[in-house]
Amino acid sequence: MDAGIGTGELTAALAHHRPDAAWHGIDISDAMLDKAAARLNLKADFRQANLTDLPYEDNTFDLIISAHALEHMPDPDVGMAELLRVLKPGQPFVIVATRLCPITTMLSLRWNFRPMRTGFVRNALLKAGAANVDVVSLMPQRNMTYMSLVYSGTKK
Repeated sequence: MDAGIGTGELTAALAHHRPDAAWHGIDISDAMLDKAAARLNLKADFRQANLTDLPYEDNTFDLIISAHALEHMPDPDVGMAELLRVLKPGQPFVIVATRLCPITTMLSLRWNFRPMRTGFVRNALLKAGAANVDVVSLMPQRNMTYMSLVYSGTKK
């Protein structure tokens, strides 16, 4: 499941390698869901939903992905707990989030998001039931310019 699917770019990249998989995408915006559906030429279940109350049973998915959705939530720790709730035990998650730094603080004023401290995200994932949380940067760590971090792990 792609939580906060937006335009569907991340799901499209993954679906290219696994077109036979059952894909699910949620977003709070119907307009984004329409864009994702138009981009993805595959059978998928798209639902309008908030990350704080996902319309799925516990332990539903074999993989959870989410890119740049949590930093738009007033309580991202609630969203992380909800993502892990619907993930099957032992299965992987990949979450991309904007890290707190001077550059992202300035950008957040224009784009209305809340960059997050690395420790906060990692600890919230562990508290929600994650194991083996790894954190890597998408960009070289030079001059404070790396802005997105990838959190990956599995559910206990």
